[in-house]
Amino acid sequence: MVSSGFGDGPAARVAIGRDLFHEGARGLTLVALVDREMVLSETYDTYANSEESERFVKDVRELPYGAFVILAVRDDATRRFTGAAQSTLFRLGASEGIRGLPYRSSYLLIGAKGLSPGQGEERTGLGRLEYP
Repeated sequence: MVSSGFGDGPAARVAIGRDLFHEGARGLTLVALVDREMVLSETYDTYANSEESERFVKDVRELPYGAFVILAVRDDATRRFTGAAQSTLFRLGASEGIRGLPYRSSYLLIGAKGLSPGQGEERTGLGRLEYP
């Protein structure tokens, strides 16, 4: 997983081993897996408009309980990221989420639908983030 704000060459990439699942554009990239099969691969431009936050909430709501999720931000995702979208991150295991992060921050989350806040693996920063 890679997340990078604008200053470090914006990137949002989700791969397992050598298999690239998604390389996102600006905003929040989400890859969801059920039984090792990808069921969702989307990027939500939550920098540009709040409708993308609503679409993110809807897509996560439709995932089955226990779906494994990987999220990464490219460039910026904070500007139009709504409170409902933030609450959705907490239901995926986030402890901090995106709202309140500095402009063009990097963000990574490995979680699952139905986790309690703080049970996922979350990283934030101003530079390039990679996991592991």
